[in-house]
Amino acid sequence: MLDGGNARLKDQLGLLRQYFDEAGLEAHWVEPSQDIPIPVVLLPLMKDHRQRDRFLHFSFVPLDEEDLEAIDLLQIYTTVPVEWAEGTREQVEKLLPAINGSLAIGHFNVTGDEVTYRYVYSVPANRELQSTEALSVIRLFEMMLNMFAEAVDDVASGRSSYAQVMSDISG
Repeated sequence: MLDGGNARLKDQLGLLRQYFDEAGLEAHWVEPSQDIPIPVVLLPLMKDHRQRDRFLHFSFVPLDEEDLEAIDLLQIYTTVPVEWAEGTREQVEKLLPAINGSLAIGHFNVTGDEVTYRYVYSVPANRELQSTEALSVIRLFEMMLNMFAEAVDDVASGRSSYAQVMSDISG
């Protein structure tokens, strides 16, 4: 990506952080590093049902400007705290597509030993990120996370089975 594009995306991310500040949310700016080569904004969430810390990560997906010149892609990402019990991974992997089919936005995934929830939000490249729109998408993302994260953790930990959670989801 050209330097001008990087600067614009950094400005957009800074604007998002400003919106969080204005909404009374304490977001943190993380400078690019060797591990994460792009700037990230971290937003702490309320602790989960087992009092574990949770954070939303915001970053723009770096692209060549010629690839998708009309849009910027804002990635919203979180690691879902889970306690793995032996032999539950298959049940979680079976559960996630069913949950994903119920989500308004985003998707859950298992990567290594982590369960993640991610959404890539398309933002028009020719205008600033809008506060009301961005905060609405983020609230919806958090609502979807909160609706299903406990069920995923319950299956991963062995406290619930795939069948029990599917019965609950189906209503």
